[in-house]
Amino acid sequence: MSSIIVFGLSFAALVIIVVSFWYLFQTIRIMWGYSFLLAIAAVLFSPLVHIVFYFIPKDGFDQYERGLFKKYFLSIAALMILGVVVSIVIPSIIGEDQTSEMTSEVDTSQPWEWDIRAENQEEVLALIDNDSNDDKAAELHFEAIYQAHPDADKVMESPEFEGWVQGKPEAEQDDIARILKEGTAAEVIYIFSTFKKI
Repeated sequence: MSSIIVFGLSFAALVIIVVSFWYLFQTIRIMWGYSFLLAIAAVLFSPLVHIVFYFIPKDGFDQYERGLFKKYFLSIAALMILGVVVSIVIPSIIGEDQTSEMTSEVDTSQPWEWDIRAENQEEVLALIDNDSNDDKAAELHFEAIYQAHPDADKVMESPEFEGWVQGKPEAEQDDIARILKEGTAAEVIYIFSTFKKI
């Protein structure tokens, strides 16, 4: 749909530009008959010179010539209005397209993967891996959790947290229990952060 609108606006702009140039040349031809310097000035400073020329009194300026000037003025006005419309419509279409692209790129199925920012490679590994056999990995795992939630022990033991977990559907309770027992640091941090938001 947006490409049809852009095509329609582009086609309208092309038609109006061609019409404007046609009437510009016709009016300059008329002005050349009065003075070649005036015609040159009209080319350089159109439509200001056209407006001045149109309103100054002159002999031999008939209805046909007046009509050409009026059509030229109307084509310039139409071009300006179209420019305003294009400057509003095109950015809004582009903005909608970019917004839909951005929302389609974000994976919200596991927000802990993009919600947590680690400062170095070790912290990244601690956030995404939980190797209980590796002392260094375990240390980084708990360090990452306590860095995000220094009160993690109190939260785990609090009756509010227990009640929050019990209020979840059974499948979610199982997921939370699994995450707290063997989940990655990022998953545990996400659980605590979600609890604290209530």
